[in-house]
Amino acid sequence: MESSTQRELLWIGSSLKDLKKLPEEVQDTFIFGLMQASHGKKHLDAKPLKGFGGNSVLEIVENHRSGTYRAWRIIL
Repeated sequence: MESSTQRELLWIGSSLKDLKKLPEEVQDTFIFGLMQASHGKKHLDAKPLKGFGGNSVLEIVENHRSGTYRAWRIIL
């Protein structure tokens, strides 16, 4: 279900600082996915993280020439 109400993004520990260290293209993908999530939507590449039951934790994987990066959205 999609919601028109925007949810606040909460950054845990050094997660925002760590995000800013990633390649710009990767940052763009993750920020877009997080903004979609904050509006109750799901990034096209987001998939449920195995072992957490259902859609409570979604993962976005972004491949870049410097490596593979992962971001998670946890629904509380």
